[in-house]
Amino acid sequence: MCMYVQCAEDKETRDLVRQYLGLEPLAKLVSNTENKPLLAAVTGAIWKCSISAENVKVFEELKVIDRLVSLLHDQPEEVLINVVGALGELAKEQGNRTAIRKAGGISPLINLLTGTNKALLINTTRAIAYCAEEPESMQYVLLYTLYYTSTSTSTSTSTSSSYLLSMQVYTIGTSTSTSYLLSMQVTSAFCFTFLTQNNRPDGRSSIVVVTT
Repeated sequence: MCMYVQCAEDKETRDLVRQYLGLEPLAKLVSNTENKPLLAAVTGAIWKCSISAENVKVFEELKVIDRLVSLLHDQPEEVLINVVGALGELAKEQGNRTAIRKAGGISPLINLLTGTNKALLINTTRAIAYCAEEPESMQYVLLYTLYYTSTSTSTSTSTSSSYLLSMQVYTIGTSTSTSYLLSMQVTSAFCFTFLTQNNRPDGRSSIVVVTT
């Protein structure tokens, strides 16, 4: 299965997996939550296969999003990294952003920002940013961010090496609100920030997701 994941990084191999009906077994195996090494390998393969838009369509038909969202709780980090990475790829499609929101995926994604694993934080901010392109999901993102900000007990942001993990800028729907800033202290080493600005010439808003 590890070889499966590595090969799936190549487009030709991803196409072959689909053509030889390999996506269906992956969708079924993701329900096997007892075998963690297998689950990590399967979710990793789904993540890499989801890079191809043609595979995303198949995963949509197989209702993979609901299964992935159910794995956002109580899983080892190696599984979470893959699950969130897959959701980030799937969320590139508008309909899948809605599916993630309706499956209850926004809150657990925001909650994952309280961790310290760099790879998981990068994948999480990416997935949230794509989801936030949908106005309804954006409202959930802001709501849960405000909630976690108000309940967070961590106040220190000092770190021996301050650096930028990821920055993604996406255009979202027209907003009637003025620009605002929401900050959340997630650990002693990381600070997660949402910044939306309503000063674009075309009247649309942008969201900047930054993790430092």
